[in-house]
Amino acid sequence: MTHMAMKEKKLSREYMSVVNTSKQDYLAMNGTKAFILGTVTYLFLYFLLVFTLFHTLLGNLNKLVVVMLALIGIMGYLMYLYVFMNSKKRAAKERYRVGKIALKERIEDWNILEEMYIKEEESKSPTVVMDHLEEYLPAGNRDEEKGEQ
Repeated sequence: MTHMAMKEKKLSREYMSVVNTSKQDYLAMNGTKAFILGTVTYLFLYFLLVFTLFHTLLGNLNKLVVVMLALIGIMGYLMYLYVFMNSKKRAAKERYRVGKIALKERIEDWNILEEMYIKEEESKSPTVVMDHLEEYLPAGNRDEEKGEQ
């Protein structure tokens, strides 16, 4: 039982989202998170780069440079997002697969534990309990009870 608790504590945060969702929903949820995270990261890096370039090219700034920076930014964003989303999707698929395996192992452990509890309950049947109680009865009471039967 301690082994199960340790295993559950180790895996619970990482794989509990796998328990209640289908694979498609899990991948969609992780895809949305990856899209938002990738977009925010790219925008931060892009604006940092643009700020640095504007700071150094302030004198040579014209419309063509601004348009080129915007086009390069958009193309870079699409390529970055494609690579980033694919890597996150692969990682999410692997996490889902490992989570399902861990869940199956946990269910097997729960079944073993349930069997142990059932065997324990069976061993505490009323006849077994009465036999153990006779040991604690005074000697006179034992004779009276046997005489009544």
